[in-house]
Amino acid sequence: MLGLAFNNRCFMGRYVEYFIKQLFLVALLIMPVSLLAGELLTTQKGLEKQIKDYRKLLQVEPKSEVVREGLADLAVATLLLMEKADELGNNKELQRLKELVRNKLPDTAWRIENKAVKKQTDAVLAAAVLYRYGLLVGQDRDKSCGYYEAIADQQSPYANYRSALCFVGLDSDKTVAYMTAAAHQGHAIAQEYLARVCLASKDWVCMVRWVKPAADKGRISALSLMAWAYVQGHGVDKDISMAVEYYERAAKGGDLLAENNLGQLFEEGLVVKKDLSKAVLHYRLAAEGGFAQGQYNLGRLYLFGIGVKKSERQAVEWLTKSSLQGMSEAEQLLELMSGAFNKFEKKRVNVK
Repeated sequence: MLGLAFNNRCFMGRYVEYFIKQLFLVALLIMPVSLLAGELLTTQKGLEKQIKDYRKLLQVEPKSEVVREGLADLAVATLLLMEKADELGNNKELQRLKELVRNKLPDTAWRIENKAVKKQTDAVLAAAVLYRYGLLVGQDRDKSCGYYEAIADQQSPYANYRSALCFVGLDSDKTVAYMTAAAHQGHAIAQEYLARVCLASKDWVCMVRWVKPAADKGRISALSLMAWAYVQGHGVDKDISMAVEYYERAAKGGDLLAENNLGQLFEEGLVVKKDLSKAVLHYRLAAEGGFAQGQYNLGRLYLFGIGVKKSERQAVEWLTKSSLQGMSEAEQLLELMSGAFNKFEKKRVNVK
C-alpha cells in the first residue's frame, strides 16, 4: 500500500509538472496568436522574433503540436507579407522574406498545405505562394494557380490578381474580370495596370483615378507614374513640389527611374531650384543601380564637367555601360569622343 501510494504520488507529481509546463507554453503562445493581425507580425523583424521564441519552445517540448502549429501560422503570416511586398514592388523586402521562410521555417510546408486542404483562406493563399516561388516545395504553376482561383471569389485581392495572371493568353475575359475585381478590391498592381491601360489611350483622368490609390499604398512604380502626372499636369494640376515628393518616395523605395528623373529636374532647374550636386547624386544612384539612362547622364556630366570634375575616363566607363544596354545616345557620345580623339591625333602628327 505504501509503495502504491508512493507511486501514485510520483505519478501525480509528474502529471502536475506536465500540466504546469503546458500552461506555461500556452501562456507564451497566447500573445503571438493575439498579435497575428497586429504590428508585431506585420514586419520581418517582428516575425523573426516570434519564430525565434517558438523555436526555443520547441526545444522545451519537441513534440508539442501547439508549438508546431504556431510555427505554421507564422509561416503563413510570412508568406502573406511576401504577397504584400510584391504588390508594393518592394523587391528587397520580398527577397528577405523568402530567405526567412527557407532558413527559419523549412519544416512548415506540409502543415500549411494541411490547413489549405481545410479551406483556411490565409493558408490557401500561403500555399499558392509556396508553389509559385518553389519555396520548400517544387515549383508548380498549375498548383499555385489552382489555390489562387479557389479563393478568388472570396473577395481576396491577391487571389484575384494572381488568377488574372494565370489566365493570360488562355482566357482574356477571365483575365480582365479578375484584374478588374482585384483593382476594385484595392490591389495596387491591378490598379496600376488599369492606370497604364488608361495612359496608353491618353485618358488622363482615368489614369489618375487608378494610379493614385496604388501610389498612396506605396507601390513604387505607381509613385513614379503619379510624379510624372504632376510634372506634365495630366489628370491633375501641374505641381512640381508634389512631383518631387512622389519621386523621392519612389526613389527611397529603390526606383531607379525616379532617381534619374530627380537628377534631370535638379540639373535643368526649370521647375525646381537648380542644384547640380543633387543632380549628380541622383544620377549616380541610378547609374550604380544599373539604370542605362542614369549611366548615360552621369557619363555625360563627367564628359563635360557639369557638377563634377571633368573626367574622360569616368565618362567612357559610364557611357560604355549605358551603350551596352542599348542606349543609342551613349553610343553616339562615345563615337563623338572617338572622332575628336582621332582628329587630335592626326593634328599632332601633322605638327611633327
